[in-house]
Amino acid sequence: MNKALFVCMVALVVVVGHVAVTEAVECNIMDLTDCMPAFTSGKQPTEECCKKLKEQEPCFCGYMDDPIFRRYFNSPEAKKVEDTCKIPAPKC
Repeated sequence: MNKALFVCMVALVVVVGHVAVTEAVECNIMDLTDCMPAFTSGKQPTEECCKKLKEQEPCFCGYMDDPIFRRYFNSPEAKKVEDTCKIPAPKC
């Protein structure tokens, strides 16, 4: 293998590894406290709520595995929040 090809492959591995690390999401339900009024009383979700939901989207199925949080994600208000924030319903 020539040296230039080897350098390109190493650079690609570094870039791909960096992208994977920067896309990692820390699932923390407490980050969604701004959304509680929208999920519990049907109030309009705030811009911050929508931003946090979009960040936490990969975590939804994990949250739905917990019976305490499942009721919020399966509530009629959740559908309104999903529509308002333009977030697809989780498919778990």
